[in-house]
Amino acid sequence: MSSSLTQSVNRGGAYFREMHVPAPRTSRELFRLFLLYDKETGVPGLAKRINFTDVESSQMYFSILQRLPESRNLVRWDDGGYDPSQHFCEMLWSDEFQSRVIRLLLSSFPEKRRLIHIHIPKSAGSHFFAKMAPIYPCINQMIQVPSWTSKHELMEILAGFASIVEFYDFLMVISASTTWYKRSAFALETRFSRWCVTQ
Repeated sequence: MSSSLTQSVNRGGAYFREMHVPAPRTSRELFRLFLLYDKETGVPGLAKRINFTDVESSQMYFSILQRLPESRNLVRWDDGGYDPSQHFCEMLWSDEFQSRVIRLLLSSFPEKRRLIHIHIPKSAGSHFFAKMAPIYPCINQMIQVPSWTSKHELMEILAGFASIVEFYDFLMVISASTTWYKRSAFALETRFSRWCVTQ
């Protein structure tokens, strides 16, 4: 095999890392994109891997927030000032996305069974989470709180989630709600199939 052909073959792996993937149309496709996330380049680096050709604002809102845009933000791709790559970054970094991320994750994987662990303070709940997290796909409800979880940390958590979610048929969420009313509302809202309460 010639040297040039060998170099061409070996370069094949690098080509994969340079390919542009389609822009997400659903939230499931969005979370799958986090398989390409690199903490060194962050969300802007992820955006550079996406082909935003002909992507409209409404598609961005639906795939990232699962809702329609406000009328004043309904901007089409062919409007001169619209930059879908920048819009993608801004929406992922928004407090709205973070505050809804668990609901978005669960609705994106409807076939997964939902398990909830209710963490009652002073009941070894943190110890339970530390034991479960390495062996089960656990998500802590506190990732939705900016004061507890930074945007950088959130993106890394989603990248880790994307790398493991397809290997399991269930998802576990750790709820840190402090009142029974809030815990019940959270469980009903997210339609969990089983509860686990530490007390």
